Amino acid sequence: MRIAATMTVLLSVTAAYGQRAEVVANPAPRYNVLYIERFFPQSSPKATLGSVVKAADLGQFDYLAAYLMDEAAADAKVATLAREAYAASESDLRASRASERRDPFEPP
Repeated sequence: MRIAATMTVLLSVTAAYGQRAEVVANPAPRYNVLYIERFFPQSSPKATLGSVVKAADLGQFDYLAAYLMDEAAADAKVATLAREAYAASESDLRASRASERRDPFEPP
């Protein structure tokens, strides 16, 4: 499983590097994560891969998803997880409302 996850990250990083034609000096924060060129350089494919390994070692998975992965893939995954979380919370709220309608004085 780790090999599959590693290969997925490496392939998405490679795809993301190919799509970055121009590097903006200070891009807008993605997912409330600031861009840090000094610690995670992306000047070459080798530097980008080193940045991925460094971010993973430091546990900076938010930075990895925000700036080192393919933006389209990261946005699609976030949208999918948001839809699933919304559906789950909606069903929990419906169950809670139904319970309150049956007996409004029952303790939770």
